Amino acid sequence: AFNLTLNIALPSMLGIMILAPSIISFLYGNTFESILIDEFALSTNLLILSTISIPLIAIMQIQNATLQGLNKSYVPLYSLLISSVIKICLVLILVRIPSISIYGLLIANITFYLLSTILNQYYIRYKLRVKQSFGNILPILSSCCVMSVVLLLSNFAFANFSLYFAL
Repeated sequence: AFNLTLNIALPSMLGIMILAPSIISFLYGNTFESILIDEFALSTNLLILSTISIPLIAIMQIQNATLQGLNKSYVPLYSLLISSVIKICLVLILVRIPSISIYGLLIANITFYLLSTILNQYYIRYKLRVKQSFGNILPILSSCCVMSVVLLLSNFAFANFSLYFAL
């Protein structure tokens, strides 16, 4: 289950990271011409950084299903509750800092999913003594690297191709 989940989550994360400027341009069109370039960069950075939570969410869902299958459905509830309290505290603290501002929400969000995943994994591994195999992650990472290179090259080639015909 972890291999299948990571086969979907990791390429999704990398694909969105690489295509973030194109995605933002597609979503907002030419509205950034009248707005500062900084806002385009900010929205692109927010999209790139928010994709870090994709594998964490995917792994957390597998853990929640495992715990529910073992009749321990209260464990994800408690881990999410603890993570939520910490997330709220982080948001209230980090968003007020001018140098962090909106990035504080991303930090809190990633911390929320990471902490929940760690708490669930701790309970599964040490309290229930269930050994979960993460499988061989090397083929997944190598295919993600190949996909990223192909995506970068095709994105670069398409940008140059479209600029050639725009003239």
